Amino acid sequence: MAASPPTQAEQGEKMKWSLLPILTIGCGVTELEEKESDSATEPVVESDGISPIIIEADAWCYILEETEKWAFSAVVEDPQGSDNIKRFMTDAVEFQDLGGGIIGSSAIACEGGDCTGTASSSSINLGCTTPENFNAKFTIEDEDGNISEPKTVNCRRGNGVGG
Repeated sequence: MAASPPTQAEQGEKMKWSLLPILTIGCGVTELEEKESDSATEPVVESDGISPIIIEADAWCYILEETEKWAFSAVVEDPQGSDNIKRFMTDAVEFQDLGGGIIGSSAIACEGGDCTGTASSSSINLGCTTPENFNAKFTIEDEDGNISEPKTVNCRRGNGVGG
């Protein structure tokens, strides 16, 4: 007995499955393309799989009741979870001149992946006259002792403790 020809539904199902490998190969962005598109705005920091990663950071000065103050913040991820980021780190934010010379440093406190801190200008030896002439270098540690790659941002003038 000869086999009957496949029905139209069976042919359609066979065609759908035969095209699947072609469709999945053509979809998505390659790792190289993703790195190239990110590099225009900021260098790509690759995770080592255990250390925290600083996603974004900011540092600004402001004047409160005639006193110059500094505030800073960072958003951090940790491969072991945001609860693994140390809650308090001394000298985690280093203030530098544009040549990398260290002027002062300050502590930062983290709650999950949100890290914040404030300091008086006298405690970090940095006034608020020309903040754009200085950088803040952030380094975050997790409870396992793993340390992030540093993230350096240009300082700016803000309107208050909230930025």
